[in-house]
Amino acid sequence: MRIRIATRGSRLSLIQTEIVMNMIRKVEPNVQFDVVIVRTTGDVIQDKPLYAIGVKGIFEKEVNLALLKDEADIAVHSLKDLPSEISPGLVVAGFSPRDPPYDVLAVRDNYPSDLAALPSGARVGTSSVRRRAFLLGIRRDISVDVIRGNVDTRINKLVRGDYDAIVIARQVLRG
Repeated sequence: MRIRIATRGSRLSLIQTEIVMNMIRKVEPNVQFDVVIVRTTGDVIQDKPLYAIGVKGIFEKEVNLALLKDEADIAVHSLKDLPSEISPGLVVAGFSPRDPPYDVLAVRDNYPSDLAALPSGARVGTSSVRRRAFLLGIRRDISVDVIRGNVDTRINKLVRGDYDAIVIARQVLRG
């Protein structure tokens, strides 16, 4: 049996896809997989905050289109990327085990790893409106700026000094 899996090409998406493939292999050990990499609107538009793009499903629409065009048999998504209503003709058929729902603060070298200890004026990056509100609710003296890109891109922006710290989901640091 051969299964074509549509997914985004980010490292996190590929890790999630591997988790799903391993779950399927437990039931059907001889299955073969073809991973179909799809670039989404959210991957392409990097110069705007997510909320400013004005399109629903910016990380899932094109992946689902691969299913509808019969270019893939199944798709793998982060549940947070799915809108409340998915494309007609598709169903959510399963879930992988949930990862810890916590956020982490990643900081540049020589910066304190505690939000309370960051220096006044520190530039913190996040793509989440929720995280921005949380950060500013605790620390009005820091600058919270939009950061876009996949996890590797965000970490590279931190390392090269574009930000003093970034807030990302804990799970992404596992992969």
